[in-house]
Amino acid sequence: MTALAKVFDQFAGHLSGTCITPDEATELQGVGMPGWLTQVLEVHPLVGTEWYLAEHVDESGFGVEMQLMSAAEVLNECRNAMPGQVACRFGFIPFGKCLVGSGDPYFLKIHPASQSASLVRVPHEISEDEMEARVELVSRALHLFFEQAELG
Repeated sequence: MTALAKVFDQFAGHLSGTCITPDEATELQGVGMPGWLTQVLEVHPLVGTEWYLAEHVDESGFGVEMQLMSAAEVLNECRNAMPGQVACRFGFIPFGKCLVGSGDPYFLKIHPASQSASLVRVPHEISEDEMEARVELVSRALHLFFEQAELG
């Protein structure tokens, strides 16, 4: 069991989102989402849940108001939207929508060896040349983000 799965076991009964289907899990794996993460999304009703992280806990210092994307939204961001098309080419996986209106979506940078991921924010207007310099680290480990964030 991953550290992320353990975190969500603690939220049992408090999550009001939906789970992804096995077919959606397969589609998400096709754009780079690892099996350990799709398994968590199949078991825990996370899609559509809202999460808030205070500015002083967010490594970027901005704070987070985010809603987890559906499988269709992840796929659309990768294939048809900006900054998703650029970010996905750099190995980032779309994960959350900004709830404050900035249009800056949240992405995961997967760390395969440790079955973990970092959570980052990617500015909406970004070019390939700016990608490395402008990505904003929110949390070095996804499970830490969910341990520190408040469920909306």
